[in-house]
Amino acid sequence: MSGNYSKVRPVFLHKGRTVVSAPGTHEMGEEIVRILADEHQNAMSHVKVNWHDFANKEGKPEIPETVRGEHVFLLCQLQFPHPDVAFMRMMIIADALMRASVNGMTLVLPYFPYTRQDRKANPREPITARVLANIIETNSSVQRMITFDLHAAQIQGFFNIPVDDLHGLVLHADYLRKHFNGNFNKVTIVAPDVGSVKRAKKLAQLLGPKVPFAVIDKDRKKDGEAESLAVLGHIRNRDCVVCDDMIDGGGTIRNACKSLKKKGAHSAIAVVTHGIFSGNATEQFRLSKVKVVATQTIPRAPKFRAANASWLSFAPIEPRLAQTIHEASLVGGSISKLFVK
Repeated sequence: MSGNYSKVRPVFLHKGRTVVSAPGTHEMGEEIVRILADEHQNAMSHVKVNWHDFANKEGKPEIPETVRGEHVFLLCQLQFPHPDVAFMRMMIIADALMRASVNGMTLVLPYFPYTRQDRKANPREPITARVLANIIETNSSVQRMITFDLHAAQIQGFFNIPVDDLHGLVLHADYLRKHFNGNFNKVTIVAPDVGSVKRAKKLAQLLGPKVPFAVIDKDRKKDGEAESLAVLGHIRNRDCVVCDDMIDGGGTIRNACKSLKKKGAHSAIAVVTHGIFSGNATEQFRLSKVKVVATQTIPRAPKFRAANASWLSFAPIEPRLAQTIHEASLVGGSISKLFVK
C-alpha cells in the first residue's frame, strides 16, 4: 500500500447540510459556514430567514430557498426582543422547516433561556426549563440541540433528544492566554460565589497546574443584588479573573470585583459566557469601570459593541460552534472530545 493517509476524507451523515440562521444570527451564520468550509472542508449552504410582522404583531418567517431533503442546523438567538417572543419565533421557524420536508434538524441555540427555572423552589412555581424542552420536542424533525453553558447541567435530562452543552470555559481560557501573554504567575481565578467554585477550578486547570483559584463568600439580598463578604484564597497583589456562566443585572460581578480591589488585588476583570445585562446593567458597568469579557452567545449589534467598548469585550464562539457542527455531521464524529474534563 502506498500514498499519504494522514488526511482521511470525511464521510458525512447527510448528503445535504444547511445552516439556517434566524434574524439576529445572520452574521454568526456566515462566519460559521466560512469556518466549516475553510478549516473543516465541510461545505454547507447558508439560508437566511426573513421575518415579517403584521399590524397586529403576529409574525411569519420567510425561508427564501429550498431546504427539502437537507439536514438543517437552525441557528437562533433566544433573548431579543425578549425570551418569550424569541422562543416562539424559533418554534415557528422550526415548524416551517419541518413542513418544508427537511431531513432532520439540529437546533443551535448558543443561549438557552429560563435555565434558572429548573426546579420548584417555592409553592405554585413552574419548572419552565422543562416546559421549553417539552415544546421543542413536539417538532418531530428536531433530532439534537447544541447550546452553551446551561445554568444547571441537569437540564439536559429534561430532553429526550441529545443535548450538547458546550463549555464556555474553553473560550475564556483562549482569551486569557492572549490577554496575559501566557504568563499566569500573578493570576488568580475567582469564583464570585460558592456555586461557581467548580467552574473557577476548571478554568484555573485549563490555564495551568499552578494557577490558583479563590472564592468569594456572599450574602444575597435580592435578585440582581448581592453583598460580598469574605475572600477565601490568595489575591493580594494579583490579577484576579472572576468567572461565571452569566451576567444578568451584574450586581454579583461588580461587588466581587469591588471586594477584590479592597482586599489588595492588583486588578480584577470578569469573564462570562452569557452577557444578558438586564435593566441599567450596562450603565452600571460603565460607571463602575469593571472590565467584562463575554461571548456572543447573545448576539449584539455593532452599535451596542461600539457604545460599550470601554468596558465590554467579546470572545468569539463561531470557531467552537463550527467545530461542533462539523463533528455532529460526520459519520463517527465525536462531540465529547470538545468538552472540558
